Amino acid sequence: MKKIAFIAMLVLMGITARGQDALFKSFENVSGVSTVYISKSLLSMMPSLKVNNRDLAKMAGKLDHIQILSAEKANLVAKLKKQTASTYTAKNGYEEVMRANESGQKVFIYQKRYKNGKHEFVLVTDALGHLSVVNILGTLTLKDIQSLTK
Repeated sequence: MKKIAFIAMLVLMGITARGQDALFKSFENVSGVSTVYISKSLLSMMPSLKVNNRDLAKMAGKLDHIQILSAEKANLVAKLKKQTASTYTAKNGYEEVMRANESGQKVFIYQKRYKNGKHEFVLVTDALGHLSVVNILGTLTLKDIQSLTK
């Protein structure tokens, strides 16, 4: 599962997040839900960003933001699942690019392409009573992502 999570992280490193802002904002002040927003400004201040011994500092400059939302309470997980399912649809311009299920842990990756060259990637992880959503927006290319896997 670590391999899947690493691949998902790599895929998510090139993203554009707009439509889901409403999803994140609706859970922002809900007790039992953790949210994180990392802006382009903060990402650009990082002199070194290492994940699995790979320096991602160059990639950070291509990101507009990263948003993370996480819930563990059963009622909040159910509500978040419902809103996630209705947000990341083909009707809203999202394409499912990966789906994995291992030992009850489900991982979904969605992509949305924008005309301005930006991409939004969304990683949804449903792991036995815990749901997390990671949204990344930026101008990373497939070539950038491939360079991380070498």
